[in-house]
Amino acid sequence: MNWRIEDHEELDSTNTTAAAREPWTVIRARRQRGGRGTHGRGWVSGEGGLWMSAVLPATADSATWSLSAGMALCEVCRALGGEEVRLRWPNDLMIRHRKVAGILLDHPAPEKIVIGIGVNLTQDPSLTVSELKGQAGRLQDLLPAPPDRDALTVSILAKLAEIQARDFAFFAARLSACWGEPRLVEVETGGQFITGLFRGVDARGNPLLQPAGGELLTINGAHIWKLRELE
Repeated sequence: MNWRIEDHEELDSTNTTAAAREPWTVIRARRQRGGRGTHGRGWVSGEGGLWMSAVLPATADSATWSLSAGMALCEVCRALGGEEVRLRWPNDLMIRHRKVAGILLDHPAPEKIVIGIGVNLTQDPSLTVSELKGQAGRLQDLLPAPPDRDALTVSILAKLAEIQARDFAFFAARLSACWGEPRLVEVETGGQFITGLFRGVDARGNPLLQPAGGELLTINGAHIWKLRELE
């Protein structure tokens, strides 16, 4: 697929700009003045990061793109030599307990979705926001060579095009592999709290949870209020 990449030195938000573009357009900026994270949080987006938003046509599997895009990012970074990276529900890219990248999914019109991707390449967000010390990481500290913004962009876009051409179920096993070793988590759903080992997702993207001494449970992802790692 031939993507059209639109580069900017600085934008308020790549997702906001991308919302007015056609599918297969990519908005990329070297800096964002008002980078957005999930739940209305801000996202530090200075020099030294990959800040881009890809516009894709909506499909029957659009609801699972928040998971699929995380898989794309994880697989690309592992292929570059970052074997230690993993996903944290639903799509945070982690190095151990530090967040390296995040994804923000917008649905500005019925016929398209916008996948916003923010990756700390050489940027250290904790130098700007002290509260992020010990919580934020960057790819530079993990990869054998400094991450290249253009090469990373091309690789991610190739993965997104591959995912768009197939059903989500085709990628479920690959996505589950991106979570790394099973981790103890607490899931809040419907006012209830369930604790167990997180064992990836099923063919529909629903989390699989293994309570201590119990059978494997399938949790409806749409009903999850919070999934928190306990270790």
